[in-house]
Amino acid sequence: MIQNLFPVGLQNQPIVNAKLPERNIRGVLSISSGYITFETSGFNAMNVVISSPNGNPRITIEGSGDGKFWSPIQPISLSSVPSNLSAATGTLAFVNTNGVGFYQVAKPAQFIRISQGSTSNNSYTTVNVIL
Repeated sequence: MIQNLFPVGLQNQPIVNAKLPERNIRGVLSISSGYITFETSGFNAMNVVISSPNGNPRITIEGSGDGKFWSPIQPISLSSVPSNLSAATGTLAFVNTNGVGFYQVAKPAQFIRISQGSTSNNSYTTVNVIL
């Protein structure tokens, strides 16, 4: 009876458990090592948690199809109040305020690079990515 209500047969339905497990990537950004790069095959979006206890670093998220040419990506702030005005208004490099910032990024490219600007006075920034 139920199958008569749906025009698609059960064999065309996706398998519920065919989802890839989460992948966690952790890195530390500093003036001497200002970026992390990772590959995102098989994932559609990512959550980025940026912790900057010592200052307000300028963060840039970029995507690339080949790992050579990079284009800026605008993150979406997941904080209850936008954690910074530049991320809310659409500028590409944004300043993460003191503490922890939560962001979501749709996957636009195979490779993602998260960097801290060289003008940051922050000693280090911790980045956790959940794919």
